[in-house]
Amino acid sequence: MKISETGLRLIAAHEGFRPDPYRNIFGAWAIGFGHTYGVSEQTPAVSEAEAADLLIRDISGSYGPALDGLGLPLTQNQFDAACSFVYQLGAGVLSPSSPFGSHLGARDWLGAGNAMLLYDRHDGVEVPELGRRRALERALFLAPPPPAPTALGVLSRPERDLADRYNAALARAPVDPEELARMREQLAVLRQLVWVAAVRGQESDGTPVRTGWDVDLRRERYELLAGLSGWAR
Repeated sequence: MKISETGLRLIAAHEGFRPDPYRNIFGAWAIGFGHTYGVSEQTPAVSEAEAADLLIRDISGSYGPALDGLGLPLTQNQFDAACSFVYQLGAGVLSPSSPFGSHLGARDWLGAGNAMLLYDRHDGVEVPELGRRRALERALFLAPPPPAPTALGVLSRPERDLADRYNAALARAPVDPEELARMREQLAVLRQLVWVAAVRGQESDGTPVRTGWDVDLRRERYELLAGLSGWAR
């Protein structure tokens, strides 16, 4: 599986670009967007384009294969978030003996996402920078995968507008978990309105309408909105 632009932007935003060698938060020499392999104080400076290439090579050559090797049915969001997580902390966090690795191996997605929040310390001390990154990685890891773009065409205009804004916020780095939560609540309200129309025969303002799931593509709209809002029957 390949990391998406969303995952790369998440990593780059939190690592920050540094053209010259520097000590990262854990004291290791790094350069570019957190690249550490073979880096020392004497490593020549890199351009931003070179740093981006190093990041992609690191993910595709090491961290991505480490995740793929687990044989898990990860969504793109889960893979992207886990790549960011492992990129900073190392492949050791995938071990079954670690909190994250144990939940991940058991396919306990909520447990794995919550376990990410445990990795916000250095030498036993909470680090705000790590806490912020872990929160965003967890939000992306637990975010439901967006439906296929063509599927959104069955939604009404207000539903589609909100769905488009939600997907855009999901793809933006850094991800804002509070914004996503608010939008999922709004999507849930629209989903409930479809149910009311289909079952009770009422619009949101109480206006009577024909009941039935076959009217106005209600079943398709309901399922799409349920998926976006993270609700499962």
